[in-house]
Amino acid sequence: MGNCCRIKQKEEEPEIEKIENASRIDFSNYIFDKKYIRDDELNKIEFTEKGLIEFMNNIRQKQFVQKFKDETILISILDESILSKDFALIKCEAQIPKEKFSPSSKSLSNLIEAIFDKEKRLKWDSNMKEIEILENYPNYVIVKTVTNKVLVISEREMIEKRYECYDDKSIYYNFSSSIPDDIYPPLDNPVRVLSYIAINVLWEDEVNFYLDSINQYDVKMNIPQAMILLSLPMKMKDFINKLVEFVKNE
Repeated sequence: MGNCCRIKQKEEEPEIEKIENASRIDFSNYIFDKKYIRDDELNKIEFTEKGLIEFMNNIRQKQFVQKFKDETILISILDESILSKDFALIKCEAQIPKEKFSPSSKSLSNLIEAIFDKEKRLKWDSNMKEIEILENYPNYVIVKTVTNKVLVISEREMIEKRYECYDDKSIYYNFSSSIPDDIYPPLDNPVRVLSYIAINVLWEDEVNFYLDSINQYDVKMNIPQAMILLSLPMKMKDFINKLVEFVKNE
């Protein structure tokens, strides 16, 4: 990453602490089975409910560098090594006025289901080609997502472990990240993407719904970060508009 994107961290900013002696971790307290946790995650994330919520909130509170802002969305980056020094974290924040919805559709749970329920997501998100729950456990799922080809970018595939919960303030948290490739070995096509971190947090007040989405991906393609950031505002607006229309008319 270029130095222009690198920032000086404030002393009071929360740090992502390493878990010492990862070999001594009591995996019986972890949400995910040990085989689904990549080696690069072991000493960075405590995969308990409390640990995941703290990890997500620590990242949300970091000093991101603003790249785009209008009345409804904010896009920023964090050029800091969390799980990979090679790819910046990209944060997209959206504010969705409740007045856009009818009284019957004005529900945070409706938004969450439209984003994360596979049947509903495929109805409105044209970027998605396939969403399949490969394994379903009491507290989490293993999900395969395949995105459609876009211009010169061929189909992309992710296989992730995913966990969701609400905290005691009715804030919704959704965490996902790639599982080790050897569990489902990648094929030549579609290209397997490495999802280092995918965080989605949704909440509401009396006037708006809010979404924080933070992602760090290796898309296996040499795309300049400037080009990605240039296209993100339009993509994020399109995502929100289609999401709102689906929820409003469902």
